[in-house]
Order: sequence, then C-alpha cells, then structure tokens
Amino acid sequence: MTTYDERFDEAEAEVDRGQQWRPRDNPDQPNPLTVLAEEWVTVTTDFGEAELLIGRDREGARWSILTGPMQLQKVLVQGIVEEYDTEKNEFVVAATLGKVVPGEVVSIKDLGTREGGKYGSYRNFAISRKAARPEPDAPTDDHASGELPPHGDDDIPL
Repeated sequence: MTTYDERFDEAEAEVDRGQQWRPRDNPDQPNPLTVLAEEWVTVTTDFGEAELLIGRDREGARWSILTGPMQLQKVLVQGIVEEYDTEKNEFVVAATLGKVVPGEVVSIKDLGTREGGKYGSYRNFAISRKAARPEPDAPTDDHASGELPPHGDDDIPL
C-alpha cells in the first residue's frame, strides 16, 4: 500500500525544466519562441556551467532556453542592449537592462548561422524583451494607518 507523499511532486517540479528549445535541431519547434519568464536554473554542460531560462508559452507549455550563445548571454543574462554606431562601424552599448526577471515576456527567433566580423561564424538571434507587469495594487484598507474612519455626523452627542 502506498500513501501520498508531497515530496514526490516537489522533487519532480524541481527538475521539470520543460522542453528544450532547439529549433536548429528540431524544425517542428516554434521559431520564434515567446515565453513568460518563470525562473533561471544553472546547469552543467560539456562546456561548463550555463544558465537556462525557464518559461511558459501562451498555451502553457514549459520551455527551457539554453543561454550558451554569446548573443543570448548578452541580451538575456547581462541585459545589454546594443545599437549599431555607423561612425565607429560597430555595435555599442546603448543600455543595460539587467538579467531577465520572472514575469517578463521574452521572444527569441533563431535566424541561423551568420558569417562575418571578428567572431567568424556564429548563431544569430532576434530577441525581444517586454517588462514584467507591475503587481496589481493591493486593496486599500482605510484602517491600515491606525486611524479611525471619520464620524458621519458630529452633532450626535456621546
């Protein structure tokens, strides 16, 4: 006879990282992939430690995105926004947003391999980040400050 043990559910939830997004290897996967970011997980790969962005698509499917390629690291992990400077003939940092946080919507499109520049061939991505929505305001409690509500009629004797 078995009994329910919530630790089984907890353990499974900790290792459920969703389907790995690899459109280059699996053309049936969505490209672009758009997810609501949920969490970051550090994993060990053949090349050392790497970070996975875990999120859910609009149908609720869970996905893991390996942020190994330099472009994904810059935009998703470091939060660097670059713009092309025609005078310098190179990309320059325009802003730093920081690491993607839970609640952000992230869309990534794999554009394939690109040749050129000082890096030779590399994976190219189009990436969009939309800020997390602010938490809805908590319901107001008129008595939270410790003040009593005003009397409606001060003419009533006490």
